[in-house]
Amino acid sequence: MGGIVSQFLKCTCISRDEIDGAPYCITDDVLTGDPDDVMQELQDKVDEYTGNVSADYIGTSSGDNRAKAMKRRHDNYKKENNIDTMVAIYESNNEGDCRKVEKELLEYRGIGNGTNINRTGGGGGRNSKGPKYQVYIATST
Repeated sequence: MGGIVSQFLKCTCISRDEIDGAPYCITDDVLTGDPDDVMQELQDKVDEYTGNVSADYIGTSSGDNRAKAMKRRHDNYKKENNIDTMVAIYESNNEGDCRKVEKELLEYRGIGNGTNINRTGGGGGRNSKGPKYQVYIATST
């Protein structure tokens, strides 16, 4: 899907759209598996994707289609912070695994630290219906 390479990331857009007239890219760089087994690699991804941005946010989404699931999570708060790219970095059939990954990555990143705009430590959203669950990084470049 896609084929347009984001000028900000090394990934290919799987969904490209406009939100309020601004280009928007959803990309895919997903790991799967036990959270403890992939945590170091996920932390490396967080460092890579947040290294040169003006704002970043770590969150969860759910659904069969990653692009649609993440697009539903682009709310007014993210729009106000000029979030223009979302990258799925972890996926599981287990919502608990995604909540654990989100929490640990937020602890690693530091809520409100530097460019991070998360307001809570994760898990603040409604329970998801699945059947797949994702952790994403949203950035403003």
